[in-house]
Amino acid sequence: MNATTHVWSRTADMKQRRSHHTAALLPNGNVLVAGGFTALTTSTGTTNHAEIFYPGTNTWVPTAPMISSRAYAGLVLLPDGSPFVMGGFANGAYLSSTEIFYSTGHRWVAGPSMPEARAQYTATLLRDGRIMVTGGLNAVSGVLNTTRFYDPATNTWSSPAGTNLNIARHSHTATMLRDGRVLVMGGNGGTGEIAQAEILDRKSTRLNSSHIP
Repeated sequence: MNATTHVWSRTADMKQRRSHHTAALLPNGNVLVAGGFTALTTSTGTTNHAEIFYPGTNTWVPTAPMISSRAYAGLVLLPDGSPFVMGGFANGAYLSSTEIFYSTGHRWVAGPSMPEARAQYTATLLRDGRIMVTGGLNAVSGVLNTTRFYDPATNTWSSPAGTNLNIARHSHTATMLRDGRVLVMGGNGGTGEIAQAEILDRKSTRLNSSHIP
């Protein structure tokens, strides 16, 4: 869409059709698209195909495929600008694996696995450089209320006490507020859509979850 004229115009098609994929604006202005579900002939499954859109030339160019096929994954740019893809779903199984894309070399490198497999969750880059993962679902626990933190500085995951969601949910959204707090909204609690929202609030060194009816 042209932000000045408010007009949508057709642009170049991706090299591979897909849904439930991830996409990220790279620091150089190009857009990385990776994974998702794809329908080829009569079969439907997940893909590890990745491609980059170059706005300057209106073209899509395939790049190195991900290590793992995955849909319903999370993607967050690390503080250094590298896309970090986490979890998801592939071939009937939920994933805990992660991988990092280095655009300068067009290669994917395996990252540290999440504490548990999950898909359809939210991933938020916090102001201190950590990534916060909330909710989702997997085959072992069903709908999740757990919150996990990835620290790029130490390349490790942690589970601070008192940071789990009050309400388990998947397919929700998470938005960082101007003051750095994270607002989690809606989603599916396992039996249908929910309206509840909650805020994860950082006060000094303690993380507290406050529920909004």
